[in-house]
Amino acid sequence: LYSFITERLFKGVVAYDTEDTTDRLNWFLEIVALETIPIEIGITKADSQIHEIQGTVQGKYQSGVIAEVVMPGLRRTSDQTIVRKPTILRGEPVSSAE
Repeated sequence: LYSFITERLFKGVVAYDTEDTTDRLNWFLEIVALETIPIEIGITKADSQIHEIQGTVQGKYQSGVIAEVVMPGLRRTSDQTIVRKPTILRGEPVSSAE
C-alpha cells in the first residue's frame, strides 16, 4: 500500500491537481503517515539537500528562492524524513546589465 500511494497514486493525482483531488490525496497520505513538503513560492529558499533543483528561471525573485514546483515532495509525518524530494525551479532576479 505504501509503495502504491507514494509512487502511482501520488504521481497520478499530482498531474491532475484540483482542490478535490488534493483533499483525497491528503487523506491517502495520512493513511501511510506521509504529507507533502510545504513550499511557499517566492519565499522558501531552494536547498539541494531538500529539493531536486531542475533549473533556474529569471524574474522578480530574490536570489535562490523557489519560483515553481514541478513535482511536490513527500515526507513522513512522524519524524519529517524526506521520502521524495520535491522537484523545483529556482528563481533568480533579472540581471540589470541587459
